[in-house]
Amino acid sequence: MKMTPLDKDGVLVPYQENFINLLLVEDKEQCRINLIGKFRQMNFEVETFINCSEAQKRLDDENQPGIDFLVIDADVVNGIDGISFARRHREKYPILLISSKSESLDEVKEEGFITLHKPDEDHLLANKINRAKHEFLEAKTIKETKDGLENLQNVVCDIQGNLNSLVDVVSCHSEKTQQDLKDIKDMFVENRETQKVKEEQNKKLSLMELLRSPNLKNMVELIKVAFSTLRVFLIIVMLIVMMFASQNDKVKEIVQPYISGIISIGKP
Repeated sequence: MKMTPLDKDGVLVPYQENFINLLLVEDKEQCRINLIGKFRQMNFEVETFINCSEAQKRLDDENQPGIDFLVIDADVVNGIDGISFARRHREKYPILLISSKSESLDEVKEEGFITLHKPDEDHLLANKINRAKHEFLEAKTIKETKDGLENLQNVVCDIQGNLNSLVDVVSCHSEKTQQDLKDIKDMFVENRETQKVKEEQNKKLSLMELLRSPNLKNMVELIKVAFSTLRVFLIIVMLIVMMFASQNDKVKEIVQPYISGIISIGKP
């Protein structure tokens, strides 16, 4: 298999195919070459650095393609040491720590890092890579789920608070609405009483106006004239009756009161 050459800074020129981007920090050239070959067989596009300081610059460069996986030699000490570099990025990337020293790996195993002892475990490289990736994704999923639940709990608390506030507002509005309805009812009753009073006043005013009306006065005068005419007519009738009853005192006695009553008709 053709190897991608290294430039003078130890940076591997990556393939332009759609491989997974892997960043390798290894200061020993032969180890670097051996690992590159194995990673290429696993379809990784590899970028290599001889120290963590240069690797950090690469990770900080937003204009470069993103990195998917870190393989770090725990024994690199030039600038940032390999273990500190791995701790710094363990929440951002799946990481495999490699070393030829067992004591270096024992230090980080308790922290949950996936490790590879070289060269004794080189045949386990693919297994270790898959395990590191799996555990990283699992931890990431757990963290995202936990964060999501916390956010959901906060949302529920906010909703509960808003509901309590809404209940208070509705309660206040309910009391106010009841009071408003009572005020409207009282106002309606008051308006009805006022309307009745006004109607009575209007009736009185109408009667007074009617009494003051010239037409009514004329009608009263006509009635008076009619009563006077009727009185005269009745008197004439009764006089005629008296003439016929003059010969009978008993009849005259009966008719006389009627004549007196007729004479009083129409008098004020």
